[in-house]
Amino acid sequence: MRQLKDGSLKELNTAAYRIMFQLGITGSLQVLFHSFGGVFSVADSDLHPVLEKLCGAILNAAWIGGIPFTLLLALNRLFVVCFPSRATILFSRRATTVSIVGCWMWPSVFLGIYLSPACSIRYGAEDFSWGYDSSQWSEVVADAEFYSILVMLVLTGVSYVIIFAKILVLRRKTTRSFCSHERRVLL
Repeated sequence: MRQLKDGSLKELNTAAYRIMFQLGITGSLQVLFHSFGGVFSVADSDLHPVLEKLCGAILNAAWIGGIPFTLLLALNRLFVVCFPSRATILFSRRATTVSIVGCWMWPSVFLGIYLSPACSIRYGAEDFSWGYDSSQWSEVVADAEFYSILVMLVLTGVSYVIIFAKILVLRRKTTRSFCSHERRVLL
């Protein structure tokens, strides 16, 4: 952190990098808790139902947690590319911190539900996968997860389509034709 204080790595403290760091945390949690599935498979056992419930809850919450951060990063890029004057306000240090906390609240809600007796994520050694059990809320929670993720991913996609269109418009204003290697990158 000393390098950040003297400004030599100041760009790593921007909103985009702070959001990407959170994505790294969710990804690392997924890798760590997916590895328990390997242990359960090798042991041909869940070792202990509480451990299985805890691992499944954190794993799935981490997966769900990556989605709002992906959307937040897309929105950050959208505002930086298309509305730079607003980006400095909407992604100030304070606003980004509030957004990051808000993004962590979403998987925390699911984590709480997964840890309750009403719903669990269990490991199936026969098919080497994690999934919902047959608890009373499992179907409702699975639907809530699916549709919330779908909405966030659609918004993310729309954001990147707008960014792509803006880049094409800017590109056309600066030059008249695309080089062949630029066309390949865009496709």
